[in-house]
Amino acid sequence: MHLVFHHSGSSDVAAGGRHHLGSGCGAALILTKVRPDEIGDLELVIAVALTLPVLATLPSPGGLYSALARASSELSYTLYLTHFPLLTLIVLVGFAPDRLPPSIFAAGLYAGLLSVALIWAAIVWWCFERNTDRVYSLIASTLLAPATLSRGGAEA
Repeated sequence: MHLVFHHSGSSDVAAGGRHHLGSGCGAALILTKVRPDEIGDLELVIAVALTLPVLATLPSPGGLYSALARASSELSYTLYLTHFPLLTLIVLVGFAPDRLPPSIFAAGLYAGLLSVALIWAAIVWWCFERNTDRVYSLIASTLLAPATLSRGGAEA
């Protein structure tokens, strides 16, 4: 697999570069599954690692993409923390020890479970994580204020 990087100030060229880089990583991912003897995980990781810095330098497409990227980045850590315990509980209580054969019903069920996990993560984020900066500032100002006052009083 050959990756070619071109840089230009034109947003059309940058968007085309983003498309080609994404296609290269997508092709590498597909090759790891179709022909695992030709490209392995290490090669895929190298392709992604080389692509990310280039993608970071390209201009943002803006609009809906930026809004979705910001929202998903806000929710990602909460989803990471909450999805496994929630889905494990649902599967163990509702489905264990049965396994679902591949079917439209199973796909719909998995899509529903994904929706439940996303909604639960959004609720947890809304209740706790959205206030993290505010709580951090409050704690920092509370802890630092007495030290600042005592130092200022000692010098005077």
